[in-house]
Amino acid sequence: MIRSRSMKERRKGLLWEMALILLTVAACLYSTGAGNIFGAKVDWSSQHSVFPEYFRQQFYRTGQFFPEFALNIGGGQNIYNFSYYGLFSPIVLIGYLLPNVKMSDYMMVASIVCLAAAVIILYRWLKSREFTAAVSGMTALMFLFAGPMIYQSSHQIMFVNYMPFLCLTFFGIDRYFEQKKSGLLIGGTFLMIMTSFYFSIGGILALGLYGIYRYARTKERAEEMITVKGFLGDGLRFAGRILTAIMLAGVLLVPTAMALLGRSGSKGEKTDIWQLLTPQINLEKFLYGAYGPGLSCLMLIILLTGLFYKKAYEKILSLGCLVVLTVPFFSYLLNGALYIRPKSLIPFLPLLCYLTAKYLEKLKNQKIARIWMLLPCLAIIIYIYLKKDDVKSEVLWKLLLLDAVITLLICVAQAYSAWIRKYLTVAVLGPVILSLIVTGSYSWERSGNLESRKAYEEDTSRSIGKAVDKVITSDSGFYRVEQVGNEEENAENLNRVWNSEQYITSLYSSSYNADYQNFRKNDFQVEQPYRNFLMQSVSQNPVFRQLMGVKYLISSQNIPGYEKKWMTGGGDVYCDENAAPIAYETDQTMSEAEYDRLDFPYNQLIFTRYAVTKDGIVSAGQVKEKLAEDIEKCDFRIPEKNNGISLVVPTENGYQVKMKKEQGFEVAVPEQEEKDGVLFVQFRIENKKPKEDIEISLEGERNKLSSIQHVYYNRNTVFTYAVGLEKGQKTVRLSLGKGEYTIKDMSAYNGVLNEGTGLYQSVFRVDKEQTKGNLIQGRIKSQKDGMFITSIPFDKGFEMTIDGVKVKCEKVNKAFLGFHLEAGKHKIRILYHAPGVTAGKILTDLGVLIVIAGAVRKKKCAK
Repeated sequence: MIRSRSMKERRKGLLWEMALILLTVAACLYSTGAGNIFGAKVDWSSQHSVFPEYFRQQFYRTGQFFPEFALNIGGGQNIYNFSYYGLFSPIVLIGYLLPNVKMSDYMMVASIVCLAAAVIILYRWLKSREFTAAVSGMTALMFLFAGPMIYQSSHQIMFVNYMPFLCLTFFGIDRYFEQKKSGLLIGGTFLMIMTSFYFSIGGILALGLYGIYRYARTKERAEEMITVKGFLGDGLRFAGRILTAIMLAGVLLVPTAMALLGRSGSKGEKTDIWQLLTPQINLEKFLYGAYGPGLSCLMLIILLTGLFYKKAYEKILSLGCLVVLTVPFFSYLLNGALYIRPKSLIPFLPLLCYLTAKYLEKLKNQKIARIWMLLPCLAIIIYIYLKKDDVKSEVLWKLLLLDAVITLLICVAQAYSAWIRKYLTVAVLGPVILSLIVTGSYSWERSGNLESRKAYEEDTSRSIGKAVDKVITSDSGFYRVEQVGNEEENAENLNRVWNSEQYITSLYSSSYNADYQNFRKNDFQVEQPYRNFLMQSVSQNPVFRQLMGVKYLISSQNIPGYEKKWMTGGGDVYCDENAAPIAYETDQTMSEAEYDRLDFPYNQLIFTRYAVTKDGIVSAGQVKEKLAEDIEKCDFRIPEKNNGISLVVPTENGYQVKMKKEQGFEVAVPEQEEKDGVLFVQFRIENKKPKEDIEISLEGERNKLSSIQHVYYNRNTVFTYAVGLEKGQKTVRLSLGKGEYTIKDMSAYNGVLNEGTGLYQSVFRVDKEQTKGNLIQGRIKSQKDGMFITSIPFDKGFEMTIDGVKVKCEKVNKAFLGFHLEAGKHKIRILYHAPGVTAGKILTDLGVLIVIAGAVRKKKCAK
C-alpha cells in the first residue's frame, strides 16, 4: 500500500515536471510574438550573444583557457572588462564544444534550457521540503511567470541565467545541515559565481539568510539553546564553505575586480543616509516588473504575515527578506554603491517562492490566526490604494488592487470553508494568472525590443563574415575593418567580430578602458548617437577613422573619402589608403600641454599631422598655421521655419528650436571643387525639456542628448560633427529632432584631409601568426629616432620589448600606447598581462587545495 502510494506520488511529480517544462518552452515562444527570435535588439544582440562568440573565437585562435586581452574590440582592451558577459560561465563554455553552431543560436536555446532547469530544480527543492506536489508546482509557476524570468532570459540574460545553480545551492544548504555534506553547497555557489558574478553577491546574501533560518530551525527542533559562541562558531564554518567557493572563483573575481577599478563614467547616484535606511516599496519596480523580483502583491502579504508566525526561526526568514527587499541600503550595496535599483534583488526570488509555499501550507493547516491573516491583506490593499499616483499605469494599479482583494477574499473564504482549504492552491493560481497577464502584456508592449527573425538572419549572415575574411587575407598590414549601417544596425554590431584578425573601434560594455572612453568623449569629441553613454559606436568621423586605422569599411552605402574596392554578398567593401596603421613610428610630435590649448576642429585635425606625446616639438600656434591650408571657417545657417509644426528662429547666439516632430533641412555649404572634403560643425544644446531626448543628425551622423532620467544619462550637451563631403557637393542634410531646445555657440569649418603629411614615417609590420591573444609581435625599420605610436588604448598591464630588451611604455595621443624608438631595424614585442590574473589563479589553487583537503579529511573520518 505504501509502495503504491509512493509510485503514485512519483508519477504525479513526473507529470508536474513535464508540465512545467512544456509551459516554460511554450511561454518563451509565446513571449517572442510573431516573426521574432528569443533575443532582444540591443543588449542581447550586441552583448549577451556576441561576447560569448568572441570568447569562443579567442579560445579557438589561441588555445588559452584563461585569456587576458581583447585586441579585437574597443581598440584593444583588458578582456576582464567583459567578464560579466560569461567569460568563464559554464553555460558559455559548453558552446565551445559546438564550433559549427552559431553562438547566438546556442545562447537562445541555452537560455530556455536554463529557465526550465531553474523551474524544475525549484520544484524539486520545494518538494524535498515536504510541500505537496500541487503547492510546489503552483509555486514553481509563480517563479516562472515572475517579471524577470522570461523577459530577461531573452534580454539581459545575466540577470537570471545563474538561477539553476542558485536553486541547486539551496538544496546544498539543506544537505549541509541534515547530512553534514558540503559538496553541493560549495559547488553550487561556485557555479553561480562563474555564471554571473554580479548577481552572485545578492545570491550569496539570500543563501546566508536561508542558512541562518536552517540553523535556527535545526536548533529549535533539537531543543538546543542558541548561544553567541555557538552561533559564531557554526556561522564561521558555514561561511567557510561559501568563502571556499569564492576562492575557487578567484581566477575570475580578482582580475575582474581589478578591471572594474579602472571604470569611469558611472558615478553613484546622490543619496543620503536617511534615504538609504528608510524602508520603501516602489510598487512598479518591486512588483511584476522585469527589473526586480517581479512577483505579485501576494508576496508583500506573505512577508508581513510571516512576522506573526509562532516559530522564531520562521519570523527570522520573513523579517530578513522584508528588510533586505524594502530597505534601500541593501539594494544600493548589492549594486556596488552605484545606485538604488531592485535588479540586485532578483536572486531573492527562490527564497520568496519558498516563503509562498510555506504560507500556503500554514493556511491549509490553519496555523495562522485569522486576525494576523487578514490584517496584512487589508494593510496592503490600503497601501496600494494610497499609492495610486505613484503607479504610472492605471491598468497596473487596478491589477495590483485586484490581486490584493482576491487574496483577501481567499483568506476569508478558507477560514470558513474546509472545501477551499482542501484546494488551497487556488490561492496561488489567482496571482499566477495575474502575473501571466501582466508580464505577458509587459513583453508584448515591448515586442519592438525583440529582434525580428529576418533582421537576425541578416545580422548573423556568414556572407558578412566572408567579406571580412576577404579583406583580411588581401591586406598583410595592421589595420581595422568595420561594418557601417544605420544606427540600429550599428548598435547591434557594437561588439561583433567576424574574424579573430578583425579589429574594431566600437564597444558596448558596462566596464571599459577609462582612457579610451575619455578620449572619445572629451578630447576628440566623437559623435554620440545613442542615449546610453556606454555605447561607444563605430564613428562616421573621417578623421577619427583615419587616426584609429580604419582602413576598410563594409557598407551598403557610398562613403565619402573611401574608394569602393569590390562588392560582396555581405556588402560593398570600401578602402581608405590614407588610414593610419594601427602602429607606426614618427618624429612629428607635439606636447600634451600644447594639445590642450587647441579648440575644435584643430583638436581633431592635429592627428593627421602630428602625434601627441609627453614632450612634443611644435606649439599649438604652429599647428594652427600649418592646418590653415587644409581648413577655413564657414557659415552654417539653418533656414528659418514657423509652420505650426516646426519653429526655428535665429537668436543672437544661435537658434531657438521647437519641433513637434523630426524635420529635415537643406543647409548650404562651400562647394568642394577639387576633391572630397570634410565639414566640421559643433554647437551646444540647451534642453528646455530635460526629461525628453534630443537628437540632431547631419548627413546621417547623429548626436543625441538623453533624458536626465535615463539610467545611463550621456551628458552629451556639445554636439560635434565631422562629415565627409563629395566633390561638387553644395548642401548637406540637417535633421532636427522632436523637442524644445536652444542651439548656441555654433562653429563650422570646411576642410580637406591632407594626404602628404608624412606622419606615418615607418610602418610596423605585424607578424599575423604570432599576434594573437595577449601578444602583438612584428618588425619595424625606423629611419630616424622618434616615437612608436599605436591606436591601442593605454593600460598599465602592457609589457614592451625592443629586440628582447624591456622598455618603458607611455601614453601617446592622450589615450594610447607608445614608447621611444631609436633608428634602425627592430623586433617589437608587446605583451599584455591583465592585472590580478596571477593572484586570481593562486586564490583558485588554494580553493582547490582546501576542497581536496576537506575530502581527504572526511574520508579518513569515515573509516
